[in-house]
Amino acid sequence: MTDDIDGVWTGAYTHARTRCGVTVRFALSGGELRGSMTDAVSLHEHTLADLRAHHGLTDEQAEAIVAALREHVPEAEAWEVVSVSRLPPAAELTGYVHGSVVRFRKQYQGLSWTGWRVGAYLVGAERPGHAVEYEGEVSDDGGRIAGRWWIPANPALGFQDAEGTFELRRS
Repeated sequence: MTDDIDGVWTGAYTHARTRCGVTVRFALSGGELRGSMTDAVSLHEHTLADLRAHHGLTDEQAEAIVAALREHVPEAEAWEVVSVSRLPPAAELTGYVHGSVVRFRKQYQGLSWTGWRVGAYLVGAERPGHAVEYEGEVSDDGGRIAGRWWIPANPALGFQDAEGTFELRRS
């Protein structure tokens, strides 16, 4: 039922075991998908232990992060290091539908901030246009889309791959 994907969908994506609610508006024309997505959660924080347990961060990588942060914040070793990501709540969607497969890019509108909180200090960078890739499948009854999202690694900025699942239902 992908010819009838237009409209409002609600659901969530998972991010490190956390369900993050979203509202999506799809408009399909000739296989080209456009739309918007609003995130209910725009602040994500994870300890190094969380990143080890759920994102494949190794002990060596965690030690390297703390060592690099120690250059900016000499007391870094004494305080908990927390990964912080602040995202704009709104995003535009572009993509396509092919058969029952729905694929789109979520392009956040505004500035994102990604970095680390060390005690009371923030170390990171602001960047425009953060994007997330989504791919899912429409259910046979046309009322559900489920699949996965991912963000490719960006070694130049020190970011590893990130991924999770998502599920949307017609409102």
